[in-house]
Amino acid sequence: MNTSDNDDDEKHNDDVIEFSRVKARAEAALRDACAKLLEGKTYEMRYQTRWTDTITQSALDNLQALVPNFKFMVSCVLMQRRGTRLHSETVAFWDASTDGCCAVTWESPSVVCIVNAFALAL
Repeated sequence: MNTSDNDDDEKHNDDVIEFSRVKARAEAALRDACAKLLEGKTYEMRYQTRWTDTITQSALDNLQALVPNFKFMVSCVLMQRRGTRLHSETVAFWDASTDGCCAVTWESPSVVCIVNAFALAL
């Protein structure tokens, strides 16, 4: 197989059934959803709902465009950066050979945003 064929495989992910093959690009898609909305913004509680809705929908759209043959679930925690700690845990029952998850933390001087995505192969 020549290099151009391999490049085409990387761009078209319709045949991917192992999330591990696209996990790094999925993480980049989550980071992009956060950065596009939050870059340069200061935390304001009145925008919390709108911002989390926008981030989760953008992340979901990015993931579906990246790998259309997976079901995705996306969650977002958005909080003011104040030096407090957050503890969270998630448990899933899935096929470890195909399904997967990823999480990113996006931070600025006033905002902490944590986005989790779970991918289940169709």
